[in-house]
Amino acid sequence: MKLPRPTRARVHLIGIILLITLQGCAHTPPPSPLPESLQQQLGQIGVVATTTEGQQAFGSPGTGRLSNIWKGASLFAAVGAGVGAHGSYMAPIMVPAGAAIGLVGGAFYGAVASESWQNADRAFQSIVAELDLNQALTQHLTAFAQAHGYALTQLSTIVQEGPQHQSRYATARNDGIDTVLEIQDLTVNLVPAEYMVNPHRVLTLSARVQLIRTVDQTLLDDRVVIDKFGPALLLDGWTANQAIRFRQEVQQATERLAEQIITEYFLLYPFPDRVTDSGLFLDVHLKGLQRYYPGESPDHFGHKTVHEKDIRAKYSWDDFLGLSPRLPAEFLILAQSRVDSLQPTMSWETFPGSNVTYDLKIWRSGRLGPDTLVYSRTNLDQPTHKLETALEPSSLYYWSVRAHFTEQGRERITDWSRRSITNSLTVKIMTLGILAVMPDPVAEGFFVFITPPPSPKPQPAEAQSQ
Repeated sequence: MKLPRPTRARVHLIGIILLITLQGCAHTPPPSPLPESLQQQLGQIGVVATTTEGQQAFGSPGTGRLSNIWKGASLFAAVGAGVGAHGSYMAPIMVPAGAAIGLVGGAFYGAVASESWQNADRAFQSIVAELDLNQALTQHLTAFAQAHGYALTQLSTIVQEGPQHQSRYATARNDGIDTVLEIQDLTVNLVPAEYMVNPHRVLTLSARVQLIRTVDQTLLDDRVVIDKFGPALLLDGWTANQAIRFRQEVQQATERLAEQIITEYFLLYPFPDRVTDSGLFLDVHLKGLQRYYPGESPDHFGHKTVHEKDIRAKYSWDDFLGLSPRLPAEFLILAQSRVDSLQPTMSWETFPGSNVTYDLKIWRSGRLGPDTLVYSRTNLDQPTHKLETALEPSSLYYWSVRAHFTEQGRERITDWSRRSITNSLTVKIMTLGILAVMPDPVAEGFFVFITPPPSPKPQPAEAQSQ
């Protein structure tokens, strides 16, 4: 079905926002909850998902042969120019020649290696339609809100066939609904996580959320909320076993997005950006609670971080090399990240509040970041926790914590802890500003650690005596 022009424009806009959000600056302003004075005026809140007839609920930007031709051509052209630059005095001739050869070869490679998205796209569209995400999201929204002291009433889904009418919430007003939390343009996206031919793609779920007063249709708040905790997989990973991983991740993302919407609007306690470690070359920026153990310390040259012997059972040395190494950047330049046990005792900063509890999550590392959630605990009453189940040896993990507390009779929730590493002002000046426009060494993300290798098996007594 061909999408109406306004609907297509909104889908494209959300896709652009996702690309900028995933690949842009790490230090974007944190979302802020509604002011307390406004919250007191909301009264009875209804939640509804609106859908435009023919709306596209699934998007996959940058797919297809044409996109891969361009990616292959640009990547190979850059490599060809780099090879040509080694021609010393012949560089003025060899650089454009190498770039031209790479351009042609890369375009051919991109065309030949391009994956077919036609069948996959149909399967993804079918799964998204089957899951009825609008209904699922509003159910999760009301459940999470009620569990945290906000009584939301689920309203019937509204299908918009034309311009929005001023009286569309007159019935809700008559039923005692003072404010409506309206969910628009709920869209599942598989967004490229790297600039490669047939790249890994991260699953995100996005929606435009508006808060509308029913008595006069006044727009009280308008924001785009994006869940970005989905893993990054190749197309084969998303389609394997009848796309079971895609189905599971979409369902989990729907629950996370509902939690994020309610948290951003009513519960969030945003931490200011803190610089916790400032060195000659690198600065560490922190949002949320500081980690104590496992610790992290940036090493600009990567001399004392991950070595082959640390994770030999899982990776080879080749995984550290190449244009697109399998190991995420944070593991390559963060030291002191190996724990001493497969059931380590995690510890973090104490939050100074009343009725404080903590949530802890641990993810197994994937190709470009967190992949599978392997450990989760809530309502921890101490800023320390010994894992109750063992992790895998010689493996890479991400972890994060957040705090729940009470402030002026209302429950509040902090950000999930995360950090980024930037080039220091000193090194930016030393490089004449070149590093100022380059991507950060480690983008904003969760803390990391590496588990120890498996313990050696005890040898028989006879072998020991020999």
